[in-house]
Amino acid sequence: MKTTRIGLLVAGLLLSGVPTVAYGQGAPPITHDCDYVDPERPYVCDVGPPKPLSMRSFQEILAHDSAVRAVVRRIGMPYAAEMQRVRAESPWFSWELRTYYPSYDRMYAFSRAFILNVPEVSLLRFEGKIPRDRWTSVSAVQQTTYAGADADGAAGRAERAADEAERLADQATRYADQAEAIADQADQGFKQSLVKH
Repeated sequence: MKTTRIGLLVAGLLLSGVPTVAYGQGAPPITHDCDYVDPERPYVCDVGPPKPLSMRSFQEILAHDSAVRAVVRRIGMPYAAEMQRVRAESPWFSWELRTYYPSYDRMYAFSRAFILNVPEVSLLRFEGKIPRDRWTSVSAVQQTTYAGADADGAAGRAERAADEAERLADQATRYADQAEAIADQADQGFKQSLVKH
């Protein structure tokens, strides 16, 4: 019988009460106290300060993480991104990627879920307002905005779209010329069929 990834995910989530390794195989459990608890997410406990991500690091994550890519495709690059160590219940990984969109007052938190002790699935774990006290600390440490890269990306996408539109227009012209030639040939064939021999 073939086992699918979705089947493993469901099994992993249903068996979340079974003890699993939280950080990696053989890693000791996290024993730190909480440094911050978001009132909207009391089930997640921040451990230590967040680590701001450079544009390069974020783009590497973006290249490999479909959940992050889906959000960026939908609303664009975030203003800031960071990694935060958390104390979380199984099957969640002990780090979260958090992205901030101040123009929308939105924070998105992504995490990986373990399936059979392997961080197999990346999921959007939280979407909500940016906590005010949290945003102050993010703004203070974040020096690089990703908006410039988003503008560059948008310009590149627009240029590629224009090239694709031009290619499609050329192709449509060729098809129209072919259709006209076929119509001319059919018309000549019809006229010749009318001539009596």
